[in-house]
Amino acid sequence: MVAANWDDFEFRIPEVLQSHELTRSRNRVPSRELANADRVDALNSLARGSCQPLYQAISVPLADQFNSVATASTRNELVNRYNEVLQSMNTMQEQWTEFLARCVAFDAFNENGGKTPSEQLASTTLSEEWKRQVLSGPVFKPQRLQSIVTAEFVSRNGNDMRGLLVQDCDSLARQLASDCVQQLLDLVESFSIGIAQWYSGHTCCYRFFRRNVRTTSARDTRAIAANRGTAQYVIEAHEHHLMDAYACHPLNAPIEIPSSVRQLVRHSPDWLKGHLRLAVGTLTQEVIHERVISETRWAVADALPRMHFDPALTIGSFVLTAWGPSDIGEVEKTAKFDVVERVLDVEQPETRTSLPLWQRVLGG
Repeated sequence: MVAANWDDFEFRIPEVLQSHELTRSRNRVPSRELANADRVDALNSLARGSCQPLYQAISVPLADQFNSVATASTRNELVNRYNEVLQSMNTMQEQWTEFLARCVAFDAFNENGGKTPSEQLASTTLSEEWKRQVLSGPVFKPQRLQSIVTAEFVSRNGNDMRGLLVQDCDSLARQLASDCVQQLLDLVESFSIGIAQWYSGHTCCYRFFRRNVRTTSARDTRAIAANRGTAQYVIEAHEHHLMDAYACHPLNAPIEIPSSVRQLVRHSPDWLKGHLRLAVGTLTQEVIHERVISETRWAVADALPRMHFDPALTIGSFVLTAWGPSDIGEVEKTAKFDVVERVLDVEQPETRTSLPLWQRVLGG
C-alpha cells in the first residue's frame, strides 16, 4: 500500500496538550517541557505520523473490496460495491470507538478500596461518575462516513463514476484514519490517553495517566452523623524516559505482559491487532505529576435502634415534613402537642386494597 500524504491534515490540538504543566510533582526533577510557539506544530506532526499505521490497518483488509469497485462492470454493481466499502468502514469506526471505550475504562483508577463501607462507596461513586462523563462525551459519538452517491452523481458517465468512487474509497480510508487520531487527541484532553514521543538515538518519552481516589474518614461521637470523611479525585500523570528504546509487537515482547494487558490486546479489533506496538527500553527517569480534580465531603448517620413517638406531617400519602429526637430538646420530646386544638379525631390509615394503583386512583 502506497504511503498517504498527510501534510495537508490539521488537527484540533486540545489546550491541555499545548502545555503539560501540572500542579505538583512527587519528584524534585522539574518538567523541562514548557509551552512554546512550536508545540502545536510538533503535535500536529506527531498526529500525522500516527495516521499512516491506522490508514494501513484500515485499507489493507479492504483491498479486495477496493478492487471490486475498480473492476465493476455495471452502474448498479459499481454503486453496490462502493456501498459495501462504506459500510465496512463505518463498522470499523464502531469497532474502533468500542475499543477506545475499553482502553479508557481499563485500569483507569488506582482505588485504595477504602477501609470502611462509606469510603468504598465514595470511591466507587467518583470513579463511576468519571466513566459516565467521559464515555457519554462527543468523542464516543463520531460522525459516520457519508456516501457521495447522489442522483446527480450517478447521472455521470460510467467511467467517470468509477474513477471518482475508487478515489473516494481511498479518501474515506484517509478520513477515517485522521478521525481516529483526532479521537485520541481529544481523549488526551480528558487525561484518558497518553502520548509517546520518539527522539534520535533510540530514546523515547511517554506519558500515561492514572486516576486515584483517596478517602479518609473519622468518627465524631458528638453528632448524629457520626461517620464523616472526604474523598479526593486525583489524576496522576506518569512521565517515563527511556533509552535503548524500540517498538515491537506485543507477541514479540521480551518482557512478561500482565494478563490484563493481554486481555486488552485480545479484545482489540482484528484489523487493528497487527498494528499495536509496545514501547520498550531502559527507564532512565520517572516523573509523576499530580492534580487534585475535586474533593467530596460525606457524612453518614449511625443507624441506632430507638423507641419513641416519631411524627411526620402528611397529606394523604405524602410527607410534608418530619422530625426526630435529634431535632428537639428533651423537654420538647416528652411534651404533648397541645398547641393544636384537639378538634380532630384520630384517624386510622386507610386499609390497603389488593386493587392495582391505577384502579384505586381512577375508580373501578
